Amino acid sequence: MQNKVANRNNVKIFKLSDDYTNLSFLKNVKFSIIIANSVVQYYESQEKIVDLVKSVKKIALKNAYFLISDIHVISDKKRSYFKLIYDSIIEGHFISLIKLGLTILMDKEYRNMMKYQPILYVNLDKLINDLSIFANKITVLNEKFQILDLDRKSLLIQF
Repeated sequence: MQNKVANRNNVKIFKLSDDYTNLSFLKNVKFSIIIANSVVQYYESQEKIVDLVKSVKKIALKNAYFLISDIHVISDKKRSYFKLIYDSIIEGHFISLIKLGLTILMDKEYRNMMKYQPILYVNLDKLINDLSIFANKITVLNEKFQILDLDRKSLLIQF
């Protein structure tokens, strides 16, 4: 991916340090669109997401957009599972869902990875409340295309 876009004038690629929420090394660069795609679920805490947004705001142009996608949110798991089963039957994916579920249960590597890489589940209402101090507008986007996990959202933040 990096090789495909590295020669474009409007694309910049930077490597993050161990302090993944600190973007101060970009102090001389301003962005109109910033994307954190499928990373915050691996953060240590919900506060780290707030730290990231604070840091992003410092490198964002006025009215810039920041998309945080693939946020795992706390919800009613039982209702979500029943909805997942119902939707998979209606859409003709029930057998595929069962096969995938069994594959994941039987996959030793996947189970081991999940032991060492726990997923951060976020209280979305609290997160939005905490972020509203830094944002002009926050829009919650549902990730309908994620058939296996009904508990994911995206936030589109405008500074």
